[in-house]
Amino acid sequence: MKALLTSVLLAGSAVAQSNRDVQFQSVDFELGTIEVHNFGPIDIDLTGWRFCSHDQVDTFEYSFPAALNGVTLEAGSSIFVHMFNDAPFGDPDRFNQTSLGNFASTGTNFDPNTLSIQFFFPAASGFINFNNGALVSDIIQWSVPGTSIGNADVRTQDAVDEGLWVAEQAFIPTTPSSVRIELTDFGNGLLHGPDNYTVFEPGTPSVETVRLGVPPNPDALRPGLTSGPVIGATWDPFVDHSSFFPGALVDLLAISGTSVNIPSTFGTLLIDPSSPILLPAVFAEAPLLLDIPVNPALVGVDLFTQAFSTDGFSATATNALDITIGS
Repeated sequence: MKALLTSVLLAGSAVAQSNRDVQFQSVDFELGTIEVHNFGPIDIDLTGWRFCSHDQVDTFEYSFPAALNGVTLEAGSSIFVHMFNDAPFGDPDRFNQTSLGNFASTGTNFDPNTLSIQFFFPAASGFINFNNGALVSDIIQWSVPGTSIGNADVRTQDAVDEGLWVAEQAFIPTTPSSVRIELTDFGNGLLHGPDNYTVFEPGTPSVETVRLGVPPNPDALRPGLTSGPVIGATWDPFVDHSSFFPGALVDLLAISGTSVNIPSTFGTLLIDPSSPILLPAVFAEAPLLLDIPVNPALVGVDLFTQAFSTDGFSATATNALDITIGS
């Protein structure tokens, strides 16, 4: 009997652990979305799961008991709650806030001002006791520094006691113009706090500037096809071979923190050759892909890039694209 009880308790603990792989990944105030991500290795049935929110005045606002019944959050995937009720029709991973219930009010207070949201999963009985912190999967809370927290932290201590949040009055610091909050530091596992999140302010534009050199190289390296060099995106310049080296088989992009102007046998070298970063070679004219991390410290950083093309026998250099990373 004791062995059976131990087995049941261990099984319950394992379920709670896997449920806590479901965490708030991002909050986008411009798009009006809350993203919940499954960081674990197994799919999670969200039947009976409910959101609970609190702001300075309004507390204990819940999503409907059956709002997520039948929804499975697959491992490595996300669901999105559209607080402005503009979810694409027919997308099974996107939900209008009004279809889930009036947590976080009706969207009118969904902004960078004070708010705390918890995500609860049901006990083995199928019901949720909202006073039981053991049923909290994750929590996120933010506030503009200096503004009233009021009643927003009314349930935060339960998450603190469960090792999910660092302190009751620890709120992610936003500004009235903040556009997005994103979980970017996973070093503490389940335990989160303001330092684990990045707050994005209105965007800083990226820059892509053509530099030919002296003597000039062919102007063939083109700016990104789908994105400029911004954090959280993939910059994808390419080499245009319509008139430049039409017999080339392979293109390669080199990146440096320093620009130079050194004539050579294959053209003017425009990046520092002493320690370049080389991206994997691609077939001629294919996009040269550079994944830029979600790291605000990179915004405003200047880099210097240049492509080289070869047919297997000779190589030729293109112009440089001098870039400034944006957000």
